[in-house]
Amino acid sequence: MFTRALGEVRTAGGTVHGGGEVVNLDGGNYVQPCFVTGLAHDTPIVQRETFAPILYVLKTRNLDEAIAWNNESAAGLSSALFTRSMINTFKWLG
Repeated sequence: MFTRALGEVRTAGGTVHGGGEVVNLDGGNYVQPCFVTGLAHDTPIVQRETFAPILYVLKTRNLDEAIAWNNESAAGLSSALFTRSMINTFKWLG
């Protein structure tokens, strides 16, 4: 599933940074975490939970837009906000 997801990322025009490889260790298959840039918030792969260590980095115009984008996803398993403002953190948590 991991390699299929990264293939979809690349097909959609995204760029994979750091890792993104399958590694065979101790008889098991592991994957190196990576992050992805260059995709729109509504790209299907961004909206779908792939259960893989992929972080989609999206730049928004403002916090309200980020909250709206975050709430669009049906998956909702994780999200993150990087900010210098504690007020923004509380607004994000809603």
